[in-house]
Amino acid sequence: MTNLIYVASAYSDPDKQVIQLRMNKFAGMMAKLIENRFHPVSPLLNHYLDGIVEINFPLTWDWWEDYSKLLLSKCNHMIVITGPGWENSTGVKGEMELAKELNIPITFVDKYKDLEEFMHSVV
Repeated sequence: MTNLIYVASAYSDPDKQVIQLRMNKFAGMMAKLIENRFHPVSPLLNHYLDGIVEINFPLTWDWWEDYSKLLLSKCNHMIVITGPGWENSTGVKGEMELAKELNIPITFVDKYKDLEEFMHSVV
C-alpha cells in the first residue's frame, strides 16, 4: 500500500488522563496501520514533543490548520478515531471540513475491529 492515510483524533481535554487515553489509542491505531504496511500521517504525532522537550508553540487547531491542510492534500484517505468527546474536537471538525473540501473519503474507527475492516476494504 503506497497511499498516505491521514489519521485524525481528538486531543485536548482539561483532564490529562483523557489526553493520555486518547494518545494511547491513537498510537495503537497508527502502529496497527504501519504493521499492515499502510502509510499513516498525522500532525498529532508532533504532540508527543510536549513533555519530551520544551515546546514554544501551541497545541491548538489555529496553529496546526495550515500544516494539517498540507498533509491532508497529499493523502488519499482520512481515518477519524472516535471515542468519548471526539465530536466536540475543534481540530477534528476542521480536519474533516478540509477532507470534504479536498474530496478525500473519511472512515470512522473506534475499535481495532473497525480498523481491521477498513484495512481489508482498501487492499
